Parts: sequence; C-alpha cells; structure tokens
Amino acid sequence: MFSEHQIQSLIDHLLARHEALDPLDLLLAAGRLSRTRLDHWQRQETSAWLEDSLAGDPQRAVELLQSAAAIAERLELEPHTPDSDRQPNEVGQPKRLFRNPAADRLARTHWRRNPDTPQLNLFFDNRFNIARADLVAALVAGEVARAEIALAEMAGISAANDLQGDAELLVENLPKLHQPIDDPQGWLDHIEHIVVPAARRVMTVQADRWLEAFWQKLGCDPAARHFDAANPQLHVSAIAARYGDWTGVIDAVRAVPDHAAHPVLLQRLAHAALMARDRPVALEALARLCWSGHQLADRLIQEIDDPQLADHRDRFFDLEGTLELADFPAWLVLAGHAMPNFEPWNSDAQDAPAAHWRTYAASWRLAHNPEDIALRTKLRQRHPELFRIWLGARRI
Repeated sequence: MFSEHQIQSLIDHLLARHEALDPLDLLLAAGRLSRTRLDHWQRQETSAWLEDSLAGDPQRAVELLQSAAAIAERLELEPHTPDSDRQPNEVGQPKRLFRNPAADRLARTHWRRNPDTPQLNLFFDNRFNIARADLVAALVAGEVARAEIALAEMAGISAANDLQGDAELLVENLPKLHQPIDDPQGWLDHIEHIVVPAARRVMTVQADRWLEAFWQKLGCDPAARHFDAANPQLHVSAIAARYGDWTGVIDAVRAVPDHAAHPVLLQRLAHAALMARDRPVALEALARLCWSGHQLADRLIQEIDDPQLADHRDRFFDLEGTLELADFPAWLVLAGHAMPNFEPWNSDAQDAPAAHWRTYAASWRLAHNPEDIALRTKLRQRHPELFRIWLGARRI
C-alpha cells in the first residue's frame, strides 16, 4: 500500500508532465496496471471491466484513487469527466471501469488546474516559481545562505503566498543536519509531523531526496542500532524503510540476533525483501510471521502487492474448510507456489511455530515428491485438512 507522500510524489510527476491527473496514468505509475493489459482492455480483448486487469486486489487501487482525489482537492484542482468516457459502448451502455459505481466515478474523474485560480501552487507566476526552484535547489545542496536569499525573493514577489511559512520552516530546520540528536523520538516526531508535510508542499518531487538526509542522520544515531521492542519505530530498519533503502532494511533486521522472535521485524523483512525482489528471504519471513500468530501477518498478507502472491492469497481465503492463517505457507507450497526450504531456529522446540514449520516441511517434501506414499501418509497424519485440500485439487 502506498503512503500519502508516495502518492503525492506520483501526482506531482503526472502534473508536471501532463498538467492534469488522469486516474489511469496514476494506476500505471503505481504499478497497479500494466500498459499491455490496458491496451488489451481498450481493444476489448479481455474482460469488459478494467478492474479485472488490475494487479493485486482492486480495492487497493480504489483506495489509491480515493487518496489521489483527496490530494487533488487540497491542490484546488478541478474534476472533469472526458467526453470519451461519457460515450456508450457497442451495446449502448456507458463506459465502465469498475463494477462499483462510486469506484467507477473515481476512475473516470480527471483533475486539472483552474486557470482562473489566483493561488500560487504548482504552475502559477513564473517569477515565483523560479524563486521557489532556487530555494529547493539550495535546500537539496544544504546551502543555508542561498536558501535564505531565495526565501526573501519568494516573500518579495508575494508576501502572502501559501508556501512562505512552510518554506521558512524548511530553512530553519536545515542546520539540524549538523547538530547532535539529543532525543531520537522527539527528532522522529518533529521530522515526521512537521518537516515532512512542509517539504511535500514546497519541494514536491524533490522532497524525498532532501528528507533522506534527515532519515539517514537518525539511522546513524547509536540508539537506532539497538532494537528496542518497546520502541520499534526508532530502529534503523524502520528508518531505512522511510526512504526506500530495502537492502538496508534487510541488513538491519538480520543484524538483530533474535529477529525471528519479533513479528514487527519479520513484517519489515518480508516487505523489504519483496521490494528488493529477494523472494526466498521474503517468503521465509512471511512464513515465520504467519506462524507467530501476530495480527501483523494478516495485515501484511492483505496488503501484498505481488500479483502472484495476491492471487494465491485470494484463493486461500476462498477455500471452504478449517485452515488458519498459520497454514497459509504450507498451502502455498502445495498449491505450487515456489517456496524456499529452510530450517527452524530450533528443530527440537515444541512450541506452535515449530509445529507449523514441521507441517510446512512435510508439505514441501510432498510437493516435490507427490507420488511418495510415505510422505502422503505423514502429511495426512500431521494435518488431515490440508492433505484433503491438496488431494482434492490433484483430482480436479
């Protein structure tokens, strides 16, 4: 699931390129829709509904469009429905993208700036935008004196502009990069709730690049190297995730000796490994998280963006039976998903995670030797319901 600042960045890119926000362009940019699938749908070579061509859960795409619409309204963009979307299709019905009418309206609503709006936002007043661009460049370069000059130029052009207060705040915070961090939690709260929103409004697509220095400084603080289960948000793994350093997240989690005992670290490891396309690491972390019984497992599975995993997830939840979330990894193996073969932390343990791993191991061996009677018997004894579902699927 995209965060608000990631959605803002996507919107900024689209507005800069097209001076308009087209929902389909947003879905393409977010990876929810591929150009090939869109072309097939437009040529009527697939389902009549565009939602059937989306990657992952269509509801996630709807939530993305809802967030984008809220941001567009804050930017005072105006909604429009193109005439082409009002034209009927070959059977005389209005063109539809989603089955749900409200979602369909979202997907058909384009957003454009009103040329009569006096507000200085993304495109108005060239002189002001030049001064703003100078400010952004100075902030990225870390040049306080140059930033203050640009700040004064912005105020001189329009003292009442909507961005001046945010711009002043950013310049005031620039020296923090060279000051020690006395209170890591206070620093985190200040950057997250004060600096980040201002940077998004003033710097738009450059905000992430500038903010990365603040996150890296916090991540280098000695306190961030120690994982505290009471304050997991201060660990370097959480901080690295804020600026998309997925390899850094993986390394930071693995550096915690007992990371498998902390669901929040397993969740971060699984997500980061998926983003880094390290599927064996991601799937092992996902399995261990499912076996932990923690609610983060359900949240991670519900928010999976990986199309193949999302398809298996939907099939798993559609099963009729008594399987639990802890059975999901073993079911994935038996359903033909490429899963890693890994050892437990303690093969002699008798707790619930160890028991689930033994079922997983039995499933993995059977999936790779489906005709072995001894392996069939072992899984049937360990988990009759899982064996029944697997056997039924083989007979279809």
